[in-house]
Amino acid sequence: MSGSAVLAMLTNVLYEDADLDWIVDLPGRAGVVEFLQDEGFQSRDMWSGCKYYAEMNSVLSVWEFVRGEARVQVVTVDGTPFESVMAFHSTVVCNIFTSSSLVCMYAKETLMDKVNVAISADVSQPASVQALMKYAARGWSLKYAMVGMPDADRRTRFVGDSHCLVYHHGTCRDNIFLEYLWCNGRTTPPVVCR
Repeated sequence: MSGSAVLAMLTNVLYEDADLDWIVDLPGRAGVVEFLQDEGFQSRDMWSGCKYYAEMNSVLSVWEFVRGEARVQVVTVDGTPFESVMAFHSTVVCNIFTSSSLVCMYAKETLMDKVNVAISADVSQPASVQALMKYAARGWSLKYAMVGMPDADRRTRFVGDSHCLVYHHGTCRDNIFLEYLWCNGRTTPPVVCR
C-alpha cells in the first residue's frame, strides 16, 4: 500500500480527501478485490492505463472501491508493486506499507525537512502538476531534480540503507525486500536537495 494513507501513518496527520492506494500485480488483484468486497466495499470506477498515474508507465488499471467515505484504489501494475511505488512522481510518496514493514525511502527529506523532490514528474501532464501541488498545499516545499546539476544525489539506494526509515510491525515477514531489485542496490534518479 502507498499514497496519502501511508504518508498519514508516517506523519500522524489525517489528510482530507486521502485514499488508500493498494498496488498489486495482475495475479494478486483478484484476491485484493475479493477481500475488499467481503469487507463491504463497492466497486465504483475502473480505468485502464494511467489516467491518474501519468508517471507510472507500469500501471495497467486503476479500480476504485468505496465504503461510506472510505476510498481504496486498487492499482494493478505490470512488474512489482514496490518498483512501481519507487517510480512515483516525487519523493514524498516513495513510501510503502506491507504485511510486515513500513518503509519511507526518503525519510530525512519527507519527515524532517518537509521537502518533496520531484524525481519523475512530467510538468506537461496535468495529473503530475495536480499531485505536486497537493503535497505543496499540505506543507512540503517542492524542489526539482535536475539530472545535470553538480550536486545531484547519485546514491545507490536499497531498502534499509542509512537514508531510509524501516519499521517492522509484526512477527510475520513477507520477504518483500528480498524479492525486489532495490534490495540489491540500484542507483536512484539524481535528486537535488538544497
